[in-house]
Amino acid sequence: MAGELGHILLDPAGPTCGLGHAGCLEALASGSALARRAREAMAAGAIPADSVLLALATDRPPAASMLAAAALQGDTWALAAWQDAGQALGRGLASIINTLDPERIVLGGGLTAAWDLWAGAMHEALAENAVTWPDRACDIVPADLGDDGGLVGAALWVADGRA
Repeated sequence: MAGELGHILLDPAGPTCGLGHAGCLEALASGSALARRAREAMAAGAIPADSVLLALATDRPPAASMLAAAALQGDTWALAAWQDAGQALGRGLASIINTLDPERIVLGGGLTAAWDLWAGAMHEALAENAVTWPDRACDIVPADLGDDGGLVGAALWVADGRA
């Protein structure tokens, strides 16, 4: 199970991920985490009535793509959710940088499509938490395949006769 960096613990009192781990990076900074946060806030009536997100999620549950669309239209609640995810990601990446000192980190998954909504917050958290970052030579870039990396890898595995 080496390499499960999404389960770095950030907040023991935080929400749980799909595997039931409380406060891990995946539970705080993933597309599914954003969707869960929006669902819970909607159920609690914690999203302002004039929210673009509420208008987008009238006939289906909120998804990270809806939060991105809402944030791009000026929805302050949605933008704050993206910023929080970026901060959590930055704290988690700081732990990785402090431990492994990589030259490059390639990020994939549900957040990559909305890079501009959270990357600034991620870099702020890195500057606050990584030892001597940004002086260290660690590029953080979105994966070329975005959220489709796993799908493409699985298809190649099958095409290669490994499955």
